[in-house]
Amino acid sequence: MADDYGFLQMDRAQRTLRFEGDKNRWTVPFNALTSCRIEEAILGGAGDEHAERRYFVVLSAHREKEQDWENGLIYVRTEIGNDNHERSHLLFTQLSNAIGV
Repeated sequence: MADDYGFLQMDRAQRTLRFEGDKNRWTVPFNALTSCRIEEAILGGAGDEHAERRYFVVLSAHREKEQDWENGLIYVRTEIGNDNHERSHLLFTQLSNAIGV
């Protein structure tokens, strides 16, 4: 289950990512990001014939005096069935191009 649903804005002029969700809001400057990567997650138990693969774009940032920040993002699915890698690559490409990773 998703933790939050919302709108992600890549503001190239301000060099920030802004997220406004149902539960959370955050802004991260591009230069604060330490990584942008794709991770695969399998939902369901080992050997579960109905296990589902999902692909997340994971952003990380270093925070002074606090645990590093990490957030996984995924495009909202519009079709029934397993997730596909293409949507995560599209989001990854958009983010990595915007932040210069």
